[in-house]
Amino acid sequence: KLDAFALRYGVYHVGIASDVTAVIRFKNNADTLPRVLDALAHQTTPVQRIIAVDTGSSDESPQILQKFGAEIVAWAQPYHHARVLNFALEMVETERVLILSSHTVMDDPSTLQRFHAALDDERIAAVSVAWKGMDISSEPLDFAQIQETQLRFGSIYTNSLGMLTHHWWKRFPFEERLNGVEDYYFALQ
Repeated sequence: KLDAFALRYGVYHVGIASDVTAVIRFKNNADTLPRVLDALAHQTTPVQRIIAVDTGSSDESPQILQKFGAEIVAWAQPYHHARVLNFALEMVETERVLILSSHTVMDDPSTLQRFHAALDDERIAAVSVAWKGMDISSEPLDFAQIQETQLRFGSIYTNSLGMLTHHWWKRFPFEERLNGVEDYYFALQ
């Protein structure tokens, strides 16, 4: 499937295992979005669709995203991490979803390729980056190990830069009674 994003940036590759939709939440990120989107365009595996949720921008952020082929949807309620993500994920049609913050630049062009490889294991529901300086394991952990190591919020999965499987999100949508730790709670589920 050739789309405008892939054609424009020459990132379409034959043999991609799975389509992926990128979800980006943004508000007044015109200073960071060009680098974020350029890095996304230069991944060794492409995204087929970008859904960008505008949570109240007054700068050029929507226009920047549109230039990269993103579909802009408006969020008119007060910002809430879990609610905004659930809203966007309802629009997703692909099995794999990249959740990307509007300020998170993927410096490594193989990030999505590595995410896809991890999700090829059907036992894995989500995968994310480990931020520099974090001394946590990226190996699979059961709940007892999580309690034993006392991992902090966001340390086992992060919506700043993560990929999840849509069918697991449908089973366990982000908990809307939580705000800002919905990714941690999703991973625990």
